[in-house]
Amino acid sequence: MSSRSDAHWAAVYQPAPRLGPPLFVDDSIAAAYQGAITGHRARGLLLGATPQLADFAEDVTAVERNPSVIVSRWPGDTPHRRALCADWRDMAFPPASFTACIGDGSLNSLPSLLAVTTILDRVAGFVAAGGRMAFRVYRTPDDCETVAEVFQAARARRVISFGALKWRLAMAIAHERRDPVMPVAAIRDRFEREVTDRQRFVEESGMSRQDIDTIDIYRGSTETYCFPTGGELLAALPASVRFLAFSASGRYELAEHCPLAVLERV
Repeated sequence: MSSRSDAHWAAVYQPAPRLGPPLFVDDSIAAAYQGAITGHRARGLLLGATPQLADFAEDVTAVERNPSVIVSRWPGDTPHRRALCADWRDMAFPPASFTACIGDGSLNSLPSLLAVTTILDRVAGFVAAGGRMAFRVYRTPDDCETVAEVFQAARARRVISFGALKWRLAMAIAHERRDPVMPVAAIRDRFEREVTDRQRFVEESGMSRQDIDTIDIYRGSTETYCFPTGGELLAALPASVRFLAFSASGRYELAEHCPLAVLERV
């Protein structure tokens, strides 16, 4: 894990309590995960160290590659939950160790659709046959709005949170480029092109300057995100899992574009 990557994720999570969904988990999202894995809660694998999901199963093992995220976000180990610092590509557990696996935005944090296939196939090897997997995904709509339309909506105060604006912008960029994969620095660069006066944008949008300035976390970042359409995500699923549904992930702005992808271990 490079120090630059670790610094990126430490900065991303710092404003989490203030920003909330769609960027971060609230009670409605946590409840949606519980519904998705009903009957499969004995032993859970969590991709990432999302604190609101630390007890999603009776026994939880979380895997997070960034040590600073574990230190700052994980609520602590207990006899029934633990966090391991490791890259998801390097996870090693006996077959069928878990009855469920979840991850919040985990698939979007991968650098390519091939990486999505690889990680899901690896995870499936650790989940018992018939086990459930659920991942909240930031899904680019097939009829996605344009970048110009995103900012028109924001300036007309039809976008409430900066988190929703940022993901709508990312999806619009993916749609425009016809490529779901993008460096996160490109999201900030496009924002800078569209918003040349941040204080004026504060007045137009009604968003706080503090929230708007979180876009600068992406300046110089080497991280890459992926914002697939539903079809692109389904095409990336390995043969070791079966798609069950895109289910509602809660009640918050942009929830319609952030469903749970619910899968079953074949």
